[in-house]
Amino acid sequence: ATDGMTGMRLQDPQRVAEELKAGRLGILSTDTVPGFHAVADASGAIERIRGLKGRDRNRPLLMLCPDIETALSLVPDPGPRARAYARRCWPGPFTLIFEAGDRLPEAMVSPRGKVAFRVPDHRWLADILGRVGAPLASTSVNRADEPPAATLDEAEAAFGTRVDFSAGAPDGSPRDGTAATTPSAVLDLTRWPPVEIRSGPRSSPAWDDL
Repeated sequence: ATDGMTGMRLQDPQRVAEELKAGRLGILSTDTVPGFHAVADASGAIERIRGLKGRDRNRPLLMLCPDIETALSLVPDPGPRARAYARRCWPGPFTLIFEAGDRLPEAMVSPRGKVAFRVPDHRWLADILGRVGAPLASTSVNRADEPPAATLDEAEAAFGTRVDFSAGAPDGSPRDGTAATTPSAVLDLTRWPPVEIRSGPRSSPAWDDL
């Protein structure tokens, strides 16, 4: 931990954004499970996430974006059907895989040249993302191949002393009073039809009318 931040739970979006922009590593609540979060090009914090998870470089982290347009601006044009499908998924608990663009941090790109994005359905987190002004690297709070922490309290109990801060929405509710306790679905949009790699808390949207 740095600057005595360990053990601090923040709520104010501006304060959280300032910590992230300073290159710090935090556990943030989301509309799915809590996650380790850092600015995607903060190499030191990204390495700390890898160390905490025991995750090798062949498994890149996903990136959170504040809106659909930001995410799609960072990849080569995926085509009208994939764009339309992304709009059915986002904001929401769906991680979508695209071909990587050339402006992305190396740690976010897979060995096969792909990248994963999510646009959370979470007002508080979207506010933070907008204030940071850059995508956040995100991954569930757990050691690799172990179950993810389902709540912010669980995440803090397991890793709170090893990150710089934790943060959650002031009222504890991201959107409608409930948050999923399972990770997002993962869908590969580099192929058509989309390929579901991992199921999530909601059924994947239809694609066959696009």
